[in-house]
Amino acid sequence: MDETERKLLHEVLVKSLSDPAGQVQLARVGRFLAGMQAAAMAVAEELHGFAVRHRLRDKVTAALVVVDAAIQKVKATPPSPGYEPLLISRGVDPVVARMSAFMIVRYGTRKARRSNDEDQVIPTALRNLSQLGRRTRTIATSAAMLRDLPDIENSLVAVFDGVGRADDGQRFLALLERAATADPAVCRELAGIAQSVAGQVETRRGPRISVASASHQLALDFIWGLKQPIAYTFNAYKNRFTDPVTLATMLEFGIADFDPRPAVRRLRKERQSAK
Repeated sequence: MDETERKLLHEVLVKSLSDPAGQVQLARVGRFLAGMQAAAMAVAEELHGFAVRHRLRDKVTAALVVVDAAIQKVKATPPSPGYEPLLISRGVDPVVARMSAFMIVRYGTRKARRSNDEDQVIPTALRNLSQLGRRTRTIATSAAMLRDLPDIENSLVAVFDGVGRADDGQRFLALLERAATADPAVCRELAGIAQSVAGQVETRRGPRISVASASHQLALDFIWGLKQPIAYTFNAYKNRFTDPVTLATMLEFGIADFDPRPAVRRLRKERQSAK
């Protein structure tokens, strides 16, 4: 996305915020986050009073210094090009807006990586491990690959839980570290668990979830709230999506032709499953 496209998207985003419905919905975010900030200040004051009464001033002061340092660190981070201005434009405190934007992208990155691991990487590894006659060294290599996946504990638990094998999942996880050292007995046990479950674990086909799409899903869930319908706006005349959250995601990741529909479908499905 070049500078001209970025400026154009920013102008469209600002213009779209003049829509009354968008203003009402985003105002809810401002009130919610402002309430969070006020609550945090109230807790800090209460902690300080408690510390004085119980002579714990030094310990609580140290804790508040840590919190303040975290806030200053957030202030020092580069501004978010999309989500931060979207929130600030609706009255959200700039520090809270930056923190929120940072967390949306951070957890969007984690969500995309974990989803792809659960859908494709882990099922494929389980099938490879389940093949009879695997050598100890080959099993150890697969175990090391799984062990080194980010967030492997939660991902493995989710995969095994999904087929009703939670206990086997915990055991499999406990064996990974030792199997990676090529311990023959542990490798055999690990392969045995994989063989017993591989046929039940489905490898989901289709394109991998991008960080932008995962972040957009989180942004939708965060900004519109649980009671708002999840949707997007497409302008046929301009041949582009024009709702504020999609425009913010385009700016955040520099993707002028970002398509919000997969994220919307996933979020709708998750909400339906949660009912």
